[in-house]
Amino acid sequence: MELDASEQKYALDLLASTADRLISAVSGLPEVQWRFRPAADRWSVAEILEHIVLLEQAFHSRVVVALQTGSAPLREASAVDSLVISRVPDRTVKYQAPAPLVPRGRWSESEGLHGFAEIRERTITFASDPTGFRDRTVDHPFLGPLDSYQWVLMVALHSARHTEQILEVVALTDAPSTAAAAD
Repeated sequence: MELDASEQKYALDLLASTADRLISAVSGLPEVQWRFRPAADRWSVAEILEHIVLLEQAFHSRVVVALQTGSAPLREASAVDSLVISRVPDRTVKYQAPAPLVPRGRWSESEGLHGFAEIRERTITFASDPTGFRDRTVDHPFLGPLDSYQWVLMVALHSARHTEQILEVVALTDAPSTAAAAD
């Protein structure tokens, strides 16, 4: 089953707007803010961006492939859409990232931004042809079975969730300020 035009537009607009907001949040940060960790158990801006890229890469390498042969939907699509839209960006609920999605601090700012732009473009291309987006599901570890449309929403909203986290890290009073970094 195909998405209707409004669903496709929503998904594509959400992918674009969340990408723009993320790029705006991280572009031009001085190295000291890029690597600043607010606590030993919290991620730096660099690590958060790396996690976002890793998740979106996993979406393409595992989920997109699995959706070709996944199960038929068991739940009402609009109810699951609403669940994804409400739960994914909700930062009051914390989740433990699976080991393959835990960042290791491997990229510079430009490498992280380039990786994000590249993988987000792949996601936009995927969402641009929504044929069969409601036909199959693949389990999400926290949300249960999601169809292709719901996975696309999850990817976009996941980056929105972590953009908020990035903004929190940058705004912390004990975070190195841009002015102090220039000194």
